[in-house]
Formats: sequence, C-alpha cells, structure tokens
Amino acid sequence: MTVRSSRSLRLLLVAALSLGCTAEDEDPTDSGLLGDTAEADTDTDADADTDADADTDADADTDADADTDADADTDADADTDADADTDTDTDADADTDADTDTDTDTDTGFIGYPTSPGPDARLPTSGTLRILVLASRYISPDQIASILDESLEDLGVYDDVVVESSTIDDDGLINHYFMWTDRDLRLAELDDNWDYVVMSGAYEAGTGSPQTQFAAVMGLADIIRSHGATPVLLQGTNGAPIADVDGMYCSDTCVWPANDRCEDGGPGSTHSPCDYGTDCTDCGARDASANPNASAEELLWRISNGTGSIAAPAGVVAGTLEAAWGERARISAVSVFTSLTGLNIADRSTWSTDARSLAIADAAHDTYLSDLSKVHYTGPYVGRVRIEPLVPDATYRFMISGTSSERGYRDAMRDLVVREGFVSDDTDIGTCNTAKRVDEECMNRAATYFQAETYMSLFARGYLVTGAEIQTAGSSPWVQALIYDRHWDSTPNDGIEALDDLADRAYGANASAGYWGLVWIPQHINFGELKLATGADMLSDGVHATYSVQSGIAAMSYVSRTGESPTTEGVDVTTAEAIRLGEHTIRTLSTLSRTGLHIEDIPANRVVAQ
Repeated sequence: MTVRSSRSLRLLLVAALSLGCTAEDEDPTDSGLLGDTAEADTDTDADADTDADADTDADADTDADADTDADADTDADADTDADADTDTDTDADADTDADTDTDTDTDTGFIGYPTSPGPDARLPTSGTLRILVLASRYISPDQIASILDESLEDLGVYDDVVVESSTIDDDGLINHYFMWTDRDLRLAELDDNWDYVVMSGAYEAGTGSPQTQFAAVMGLADIIRSHGATPVLLQGTNGAPIADVDGMYCSDTCVWPANDRCEDGGPGSTHSPCDYGTDCTDCGARDASANPNASAEELLWRISNGTGSIAAPAGVVAGTLEAAWGERARISAVSVFTSLTGLNIADRSTWSTDARSLAIADAAHDTYLSDLSKVHYTGPYVGRVRIEPLVPDATYRFMISGTSSERGYRDAMRDLVVREGFVSDDTDIGTCNTAKRVDEECMNRAATYFQAETYMSLFARGYLVTGAEIQTAGSSPWVQALIYDRHWDSTPNDGIEALDDLADRAYGANASAGYWGLVWIPQHINFGELKLATGADMLSDGVHATYSVQSGIAAMSYVSRTGESPTTEGVDVTTAEAIRLGEHTIRTLSTLSRTGLHIEDIPANRVVAQ
C-alpha cells in the first residue's frame, strides 16, 4: 500500500497581510475604493492582530468594531428581491430554475449528512481513496492528513489510501480563491484525481465575516467539483459557543483567551477573530440571545448547504470540549473522519487509548448524531449585507459623504439610476472630519435634506453614528445607511496587492456594519470576482476605482435598496459584468444561499432528520 501523507506545500503567494502597518494617506481630496476579502486577521503571532481593527487609516473602522449588536440587521427582508426563484425542485440540484441570480456556476445544491452512518454512506467501498487537505498552518494540515490517512486505512476496505496536505495562504480561503498572483499554480493541486478536498481557512464559518467565508467557499467549491472531487468544509477549531443553562455563553476557547483584550465581537471588543462568547475571561459572559450572528454551527451549515459542501463541524466539537490550541489537528481530523464515514474513530484499533483522545472522538461522533436530528435554518439569515426593498418615486435621491472615492460611486450611480428610468438627484455633504466618517456634524448637514425629501440611501466609508440615528434624522426612517470597504491609498494599479490589502479593510467594514447597525456593501467581493472574470485593471490611477468597478458598487447599492435587477443596456462588456456580479454578490451574501433565496424557501437545501 502506498500512503503519502504530511506533505506540506508552501506555495508561492503574495505575503500575508501585515495588519495595521500601512497607513492611508489622508489627503482630503484623495481617497481610494475597492475591495476583496474579510479574513484579514490572520496574523501569526499569539496576538498578532495588533490593531484594534487593522483598519487604522482614516477610514479605519477603528470603532470599537465590536460587532456587538445583534447585528441590528433586523429587517425582515426575507430577501424579497426580484429573484423569484421559487426553486421548489427537490433534487440535489436546487438551482435548475431560471432564477435571476445570473451566476453561471453549476449549482450542485445541498450535500447533507449521509442517510445512514457507515463508510459506504459517502466513501467508495473499494479501490483507492484520495483526499487533499487544504488548510492554514495554524491547524497543522500535515497532522490532519496523517491522522486521516491512518484511520481510513484502518477501515480495511481500500487497496490504497492517499491523503496529502497543502498549506494555504495565511489569509485563508478568500485569498486562496481570489488572489490573482500564482492562482493557477495554487489551483493546479486539484488536478490530481482527488475524491475529496477538505478546505479550511484561518477564519471559520461563523466568526468574523460569514459573508466573505461564503464567497470564498462557493468559488473554491465550484472549482473542486469541476475537477471531479467533492468539497468538504472543515470548520475552524476556535470553538463554537455553547450556552450555559442560564442562556449565557462563557468559554475560553478563543484563539487568544485571557490576554486582556476582548476579541469575541460582542460589546467592548477590539475586533472579532473569535466566536461570540468564547473569550469569557476578557469579555465576560454573553447573552446567547444577543449573539450578533447565528450560532457558529448554524452558519457552518448554511454556508455548507449554499456551496454544496460536506460540513465537518470541528468548531462545534471544540466548543463542547473547551478545547486547547494544541488539539486543533486532532479535532479537525476526527471531525472530517466522522463526517465522511459516520463512524466513531474511537472504535478503530489504531486510535489512541488516551482518555482525552477518546473524549475528542466521542464528541465528534456525538455532534454528528445530534445534528442528524436537527432541521437547520427555518428562519431568514440576518446579516450585514442586506436587501431592504423600497420603491422610489420618480426621483431617486441618494446622499454621499466623503471625497473622491465616494464621488466616483456617485457618478456611476447617477448613470445607473437614469438607465432604470428615474430622475437622479444626489447630495454630497462632503467630509466632516479627518477620518472621513459620518458623525454628528455630517448629520447636521444632512438633516435639512432628509426633512425635505425622501432619500433612498446614505453612502460612506465609515460612521460614528448608528444606522438608527441616521434613519431618525429629519424624520427619514426610509434612509438606508450603507458602508463599504475600500483599498489603501498606497495600493499599486495592478490590482494584485489591492486584493490582498482589502482583506483587512473589508473585515473592518463588516465589523463596523455590525457595531453601528449599518448595511454593508462588500466591494471587495465584487472586486475579486471581477478580477477573476475579466483580469481587468481595477484601479484607474493606482488609487481610485475604474468606472466599471464603481458601476458594480452602484449596482450593489441599488439592489440592496430596491431589490430590483439593474439593466446593463448601453454599457461596455466589463461594466456589464461588474453590474451583474454586483447583483449576484448582494443576493447571495444577503442570504448565504447560492440562489439568493432563504434556505427555508428551498426544501432541497434543508438538513432534516434522517
């Protein structure tokens, strides 16, 4: 038998983000715009996330970034977008209808737990079994591969078991998928006739920014399936919060617990690399009902279902165990083994007799069995990317605050609104402070306009007031407060470093949206998808977005506010693609569903008791 494991490849990639060390030039007449990914906080040291929200530049989202509120996204917005997509087909391919989610990906739909436990539920019953583990070095992919290799070989049903590992970029799945530099080299690993590809980023589903995790997993899972393999989403092992009997979360399973910095995304957090409630020593106990996101477990399943990936809930297992950092590889490997086979690895003759190892195995198996009895996602996803439909009158009024970047959005928005048959009427309240954020001064300037007319949205790069305060200013409850992520002013024009740097900026904008109760327009996802689709330069002068990119942002803003699909008539090919991708981004990320519909609307995407 040929067994190859523990092969750790460090592929050529742009250097990992150096959080907080690149300051933005705050020339009030000059600002940038663009975006990529959310997993910025992938620093290597024990507390490497040295910034409070690495975004320390003028639009740094240096706010408490606490992500605290239950994510004020309380809109019932059951994604009432025009994406009628009734999609009631019950086959695995839930996306066979002509839904307005115009993505061209082949939607394989839901891949749930096997109908019955056992190695024949998912795995081939004979021959060669080949698995690739793509994971951050933080969870030791070579160790995961070694444990899987030995355990699967011990099943005694294969002529050959080959489990190999590859260390992905420290910034995780987002950059592994979106980053342009050496992307073909990175993805060439998938050519080797794998049966399964396990993928896990530095951040896990359910923490920080599930929207960006979803975007990365969806793209990478499509590529994996195109190579004939089945994607497996391995949840990170920081630990999913487990509610105590009194309805409070309080564990220290955070990556960096008890370091005198609250890092769970709740009130008082400096940032949120950890699950809500898992940094108890530093943050105190958290009210389970105030979780800014759904539980990590539910988000894992929503992302898994929406991307057609098998879920391996290692984080949930870690949470039940109050797991230590050094146990990440074992918990991850055992979770994958159980998710693929339905078996308890503790029953295998080669597994350790150590009490702790047996406890890890039992926890993984118990989690697997427990989830078999659940129905996940019966309600809408409430996130920071939202669709809040409001039909404008004959005049579409919107407001911007900022400088040249926001004015670029304004110009593209003017054109889009006119193409949609409205009269465009915009207001620029300018820069109110050196940080270029909406503050009380900005609200004083805006109040007169809000009192006089119906405004659809206020678009800005940062805020020092809440979305609720904006909505009540001048009796304008219809105003949607939009925040977007943008690149460093020092970013060069080739768009490559922009993709990398924006990982940090997007993470900060997402956190600010949660903290201030805003709607997030994730430009970085549109940027990344457009870069992959066209290879076009994303920046016009090394600082500002091209008109095409700005048009994509305008499309996201328009869809988020109206729920309508913008036309691409009369625009060039690249701009049309940016608009299409902008709509796709909003619809999928506002629901974490490929079709743009809530999971409850798609019976085939439900996980039901077997």
